[in-house]
Amino acid sequence: MLEVSGGTLGPAAGPERAGKWVETGHVFTGLSGVRLNLENLKRYLDAYCDEAQIRRIPVHGLRHTLASLALARNRDQADAISKNLGHSKLSTTLYIYRTVHSEERRQAAVNLSDLLPIEKPVGGDAA
Repeated sequence: MLEVSGGTLGPAAGPERAGKWVETGHVFTGLSGVRLNLENLKRYLDAYCDEAQIRRIPVHGLRHTLASLALARNRDQADAISKNLGHSKLSTTLYIYRTVHSEERRQAAVNLSDLLPIEKPVGGDAA
């Protein structure tokens, strides 16, 4: 159930309305565990985005966001993240989902003077 400031979307009651939970292996499910209707999922996601006052994103955008943030936070876990996404090749995951964030760019920036040994002149200023 999705709660937004104007009320709720989704089933009117909790698990008692849905009956028994059915394990289907799906990530996005209704209250009973069955696959969530894609149109309903889009509607819920749009309502969340509207409530948060952010631009609407497609459902697949959630996968991209999760993968990108997971890779940024756990670079050493890239192989496990790739497998969780269902990719057979790590290179696929890194090509599609690896985003270089501004903080990483700042950390990777190199001051040229740190790389080149510059000798200071002996005995004063050099002309």
